[in-house]
Amino acid sequence: MVRRGGDFAAAEDAVQEALLAAARQWPTQGVPDNPDAWLVTVASRRLVDAWRSDASRAAREARVAAEDVRLRPGTGSTLTDAEPGPDEQLTLMLLCCHPALSPRRRWL
Repeated sequence: MVRRGGDFAAAEDAVQEALLAAARQWPTQGVPDNPDAWLVTVASRRLVDAWRSDASRAAREARVAAEDVRLRPGTGSTLTDAEPGPDEQLTLMLLCCHPALSPRRRWL
């Protein structure tokens, strides 16, 4: 999995999710004919799902950042040069906890 994905942590997460899926499915549906191949296939699919999720999250974040800059035209302020006010800390915290963000990335 590490060779396929290039990221040890992501590969480890994918394999753990595959093992959890096996622990849930195999007792009721039976062990497949080739359990090793089943685990590798499920882990590969979970790894691809994680990549897609990360790419979608990054696109959403970029879109929101672009919309925020567009909402303040002519003020000369952007997200990087704005002076933080007392209420912006609460706004930032709420944006970090927004349900549109994946739970994995909410507190990073």
